[in-house]
Amino acid sequence: NYLSLFGYRADEICGWDHRQFCFPAFADSPAYSAFWDSLRQGAPHSDLVERQRRDGAQLWLEATYIPVRDDGGEVQHILKIAMDVSVRVQHEHDQNERLRRLSLVADATDTAVLISDAQWQIIYVNVGFVHMFGWTADEAIGQRPIALISPQQDSVMVEGLRTILRSGKPFEREEVLV
Repeated sequence: NYLSLFGYRADEICGWDHRQFCFPAFADSPAYSAFWDSLRQGAPHSDLVERQRRDGAQLWLEATYIPVRDDGGEVQHILKIAMDVSVRVQHEHDQNERLRRLSLVADATDTAVLISDAQWQIIYVNVGFVHMFGWTADEAIGQRPIALISPQQDSVMVEGLRTILRSGKPFEREEVLV
């Protein structure tokens, strides 16, 4: 699986140094040296790691490195267990880039914009929201939108709104807000 993932045959890479699977910027960094010093001292390591395929393409792995000791307690080998998470990392990158672009557009308007997550908590407010309502982004993030800007609403109206939004339908209503 490892060979297939990286695009090599065993006879091509046996005896290679680990750094040959890393991009040079990381392989030549102090962080890379510290990573190996820690492994040589027997400390396991788990993390999301970027590696380089044979064709030069980027590969993201959820990897665990486990030092294997001999009977005398000396580290003899490093066992690496990894899973390709490149698709997930690319999806997260694309989502973050989409949100970054959305925030650029949202911040270019005086219209108040807020974004909430699936738990109905505010995760983003634009400059227009801050100017209109007076809360800073730090004060608004983590709050529930209706409780923050329309606390007088009853639970029936709130649940009705959530039902509409869960269905993916747009919602428009004129409301007096705090």
